[in-house]
Amino acid sequence: MARHECTVQVCRQGAWTPIPSAGLVPGDLVQLPLGLVPCDVALLTGRPLVDEASLTGESLPVTKTPVPGAPASAVLDVAAH
Repeated sequence: MARHECTVQVCRQGAWTPIPSAGLVPGDLVQLPLGLVPCDVALLTGRPLVDEASLTGESLPVTKTPVPGAPASAVLDVAAH
């Protein structure tokens, strides 16, 4: 069970639906809200500032970048990316 849970928008069967972050599964396409989001994702768009201190011990937040060449409508192959 997650230590922190929030509501995220997930696209399933072509429709955006709000669900608890604990309900995310591999392959979900999500819109991340501002703030703390407990998930591991491949970015299609955006450049968020991420605090990875609890995972890596990094003392400062890091800027993340989207998957190179991925259009916003892309469906990524989890094995390949």
